[in-house]
Amino acid sequence: MPGHSKGGSRRPLARRSARSDSKHHMIVDRHGTPLAVTLTGGNRHDVTQLLPLLDAGPPIRGTRGRPRRKPRPRLPTAHAL
Repeated sequence: MPGHSKGGSRRPLARRSARSDSKHHMIVDRHGTPLAVTLTGGNRHDVTQLLPLLDAGPPIRGTRGRPRRKPRPRLPTAHAL
């Protein structure tokens, strides 16, 4: 029969049996420590959870100490010489 593989399943490839899938979305720091975690259904797009996940994380701190009054000196680049 056309459309069926030999000895394989008779279901079309695009259909799956009903499963309860879920996705774990998380933001981690550079050491791998989770900063914010959300759990969604498997049929949700990943991009819909980006902004809520960023809002759930802690604010990013700047450098320690007093604010600089002068900008940091720039290193000369190869084409500027």
